[in-house]
Amino acid sequence: MNTITRRSFMQCISLGVAGIGFGFVWPRATEAEVPWAKIMSIVSDIGTTAQTTKDVVDAIQAVKGLLPQAGSAPQTAPAGVTSQHMQMFHSQMPDAYAGGNQWLSGLQSVAAQYGNSWVPSRTQGFLDINLTGVWGHPQNLNDQTYIRQFGPYLNVIAGIGGVPTFLAEGLFDPMNNIMHVLGLCRGEFDIPCELRARINTDWTLQGLLTGQGPFGQIVQMPIAMMKIA
Repeated sequence: MNTITRRSFMQCISLGVAGIGFGFVWPRATEAEVPWAKIMSIVSDIGTTAQTTKDVVDAIQAVKGLLPQAGSAPQTAPAGVTSQHMQMFHSQMPDAYAGGNQWLSGLQSVAAQYGNSWVPSRTQGFLDINLTGVWGHPQNLNDQTYIRQFGPYLNVIAGIGGVPTFLAEGLFDPMNNIMHVLGLCRGEFDIPCELRARINTDWTLQGLLTGQGPFGQIVQMPIAMMKIA
């Protein structure tokens, strides 16, 4: 299986990948709910019923509208909510990127194209799951991707050994361990593409990069990674 690498995304660009997606509907939150209750109501269905890109974009924007006022992300699930229990993580190398703020400018540019340039300048896990760090292919740790997380909000940066080949923002559903991010494959032209993936309890990731080829055909590239720092 391919991983999110410079080569992978250049292959996507050569295929003319354009984003298509999986939308969802979330329960309406009442005005009386605190920001985190509203946020939980938005992300609760992203792992199970996503269908269209527009719905994903709308969900990201709704969460981003609440995050600046939400404070610290909760690490304990509220009553009635069950998050996945992750195994203990053992780092294989130092995280030389320390949160990935060196990519903030590029991430803000990508985020602005979806309607809101705000990207959190700090990282924090969500319901005791912290995805922030370096991810690589199990058989080639030099193929590296960086994930930034603040609560349910994610950034993904691929090709971190040089000029990033993929920059994205999206959401993480800790109840189902599903992430869905929208971003740009970088090359001669910036082409929209999407990644939907499952985070396994052993800190591995499996998913599909999905797009549309030059003749309108659906293109799906399998993705496999593991967290290494």
